[in-house]
Amino acid sequence: MDNILNTIKIKMDELEKAHGIRILFACESGSRAWGFPSIDSDYDVRFIYGHPKEWYLSIDEKRDVVELPVNNVLDISGWDLKKALKLLFKHNSALLEWIQSPIVYAKHPNFTEGFVEISKAYFSPTASMHHYLSCARKCYEECIAADMVKLKAYFYCLRSTLAAYWINKTQTIPPMTLQGLLSLIENNKPLIEEIHKLIEIKASINESYRHPREPKIDRFLQEVFAQCESAGSLQQSSTSDYETMNAFFRAMIE
Repeated sequence: MDNILNTIKIKMDELEKAHGIRILFACESGSRAWGFPSIDSDYDVRFIYGHPKEWYLSIDEKRDVVELPVNNVLDISGWDLKKALKLLFKHNSALLEWIQSPIVYAKHPNFTEGFVEISKAYFSPTASMHHYLSCARKCYEECIAADMVKLKAYFYCLRSTLAAYWINKTQTIPPMTLQGLLSLIENNKPLIEEIHKLIEIKASINESYRHPREPKIDRFLQEVFAQCESAGSLQQSSTSDYETMNAFFRAMIE
């Protein structure tokens, strides 16, 4: 583990030097952060970075993504701060997850707290619930295509479904981790036991493993789909202009 952490740090240092950027926040965003890795899960490193102020003061459009070629171990990519904030304004759910990640590789002391507050201000329950529900539906179609389910897809479907369910029930930003989401159904002990059993299985096999479909999980997924799809519009985000983001953006590039 120490070796891979050192490698990630070295790669991020190289990216900062090569592109003249400052990494403001970097985290794990995949199954390792979600709480259900396989033995061969790669490391999905995502980051937000900023340029010197002068970089933004030009009329030409510049590339706002930095990434490294993907291999079997590392998947490293990041978004420029301005791009990230514009996506957050459009209720991008990935950013709401990144800032909650239990595995943080780097963070600027003034960035995280400010970004968390902005995330709350621009969170849209309706948009986020439908995002997760759409992701869950796509995965579920893959899962029901055969009796033996790719366990990775099953967990992707389950986590997205629980996130949609969380928003529908609480109208708040859902936890990133599967364990956090499971607190919403803590009274359904048979289902939770089934999920924990699958987590243990997934931790001991590779990502190509297929597993028989579980009736308890299938029923739960179908019930949540029906509930969320029948829900009306939820509350809207409390902020609908750029002023809060602009102030944060200016502070971070000074």
